[in-house]
Formats: sequence, C-alpha cells, structure tokens
Amino acid sequence: MSIKDLLRRAKALISEPGKWTQNADGRTVAGKEVHPKDYNAVCWCIVGAIDRVSTSLSDKDKAVWAFLHVSLPYHEPRTLNQSHISLWNDVKERTHDEVMKAFDEAIEKCDSLSWGEGRNGSSTEGSYK
Repeated sequence: MSIKDLLRRAKALISEPGKWTQNADGRTVAGKEVHPKDYNAVCWCIVGAIDRVSTSLSDKDKAVWAFLHVSLPYHEPRTLNQSHISLWNDVKERTHDEVMKAFDEAIEKCDSLSWGEGRNGSSTEGSYK
C-alpha cells in the first residue's frame, strides 16, 4: 500500500467526529483507552488511525513522517517524532475539521517527499524533493 493510500485510509477511519479522539491512540465505545488495533476500538487519534490501518511498522513510520513534515512542517525536522502529532492532536481547542484538513494536506503533498531508497524503500528517512 502506498503512503498516500495509507493516509487516505487513516483519514477515512476517523472521518466522522465521533470516530476521532484525543489523549489516547484508541478508545472503546465506553471511552476506555485501548491499543488502536484492539478489536474493541471505535475511535482513534491521528497516530492511532495511522497505526490501525498500517500493515507494517515501516509503512506506519513513513506515514507518520509524511504527516509531520507536510502537515506540521514548522518544527525542526531533526526533532520531529510521532509525539508531535499527538501533542497537536490533543490540544484542547483542536477541532475535527482541523484534523481532516491536516490529513488532506498530507495526502495532497506526500508525493513531494523522497524516501532515499525510493518511495516504497525501507528507509524511514525522507526529505522534500
């Protein structure tokens, strides 16, 4: 699966406001925090949604990296990691609409990233073309 497809699937997973959460990667219908791949999970944060639809750790890492560098590019690239997405996702005032727009931007621009060993290579290091 391409990184663009993975981001599309993650966005679709949380496309309804009730399927998006904050302060946890995944939650049950009762609001209990669970692993995003848990079969009882019904809502996810950004990272949790990416994790849920990823089929490999390499793809998850690349999708997280793409989201960071395209949707949250104001951070110093060497200091970026998935906790920056979680911090952004979990801001109390963050809205579902803002999350959807960030996914749209990442999906639209992820093709502008280069993966060192090719778009589907094993490297998780990327850069702008």
